[in-house]
Amino acid sequence: MALDFALSEMVLALSTSPLAIVERLADTHLFQERNRLESLLAHMNNLLKKLEEGFKRNHEVFWSIMIFVDDRPENIIEILDDLIMVSDERIEFHEKMFKRFRKTIKRARRQSGRLNALADLDERLFAIIGKEIDMRVDVSSELRAMRAEVNPESRGGPTFDKPGDLASYLLS
Repeated sequence: MALDFALSEMVLALSTSPLAIVERLADTHLFQERNRLESLLAHMNNLLKKLEEGFKRNHEVFWSIMIFVDDRPENIIEILDDLIMVSDERIEFHEKMFKRFRKTIKRARRQSGRLNALADLDERLFAIIGKEIDMRVDVSSELRAMRAEVNPESRGGPTFDKPGDLASYLLS
């Protein structure tokens, strides 16, 4: 029996997807991924707003407690030290996680060949995470300010000519 080349070409054509179909499937997947990311961004924005509101409430509560510090400042200082330690640990954790996440997302986009198609959403996601970390740093700095306000030993302390020296002193 002789091989029919027409049949062979038809089988080959059926076994390979036409480029238009592949592109349409890729665009559909991209559309679905964009929708998922948009939904995630909206959810993360809501969480960020709630976190910010919580930080504002804590700010008001902490500073209102400062009225009662004169009785036992050492207890308040100890509590603030613990809060600062926990806050700094969380900041460090979030920063490390953010760096790994950013690297993973960028690598995945580069490998998929759709690097630029969702880059705007990636950058918005990274901005939200960065805002959260910045808020946590602000809270940690505020806790340090409270500790300095309470601690009688903090008055008349060292002075610094370079901002870097002050930063390393405050973070110690």
